[in-house]
Amino acid sequence: MRQLTVSQKKILDKFVKDCTVPTEQRWSDYPFKAPNGKREYCLQADNLPNDIWVKLIKINDTEILTQEVDRYLSDKCIKTERAQRGL
Repeated sequence: MRQLTVSQKKILDKFVKDCTVPTEQRWSDYPFKAPNGKREYCLQADNLPNDIWVKLIKINDTEILTQEVDRYLSDKCIKTERAQRGL
């Protein structure tokens, strides 16, 4: 199976939630704060800590896992940003 599993999506959802900066605490247009402390407009697979990668790989490792994670994070970030803006 090449798509992300439900378990993998839950892990990524929690990661996005943990990295989301509340609207009232924002000092820029960047709605996310990556684990390295850098503000980001959209989170990417490169932002994931190693422990999360280990969990994702244990659940279902595929040849396109990085691409699927990037795609899912991009979609999730857009939805989160729109929800914060009330769109």
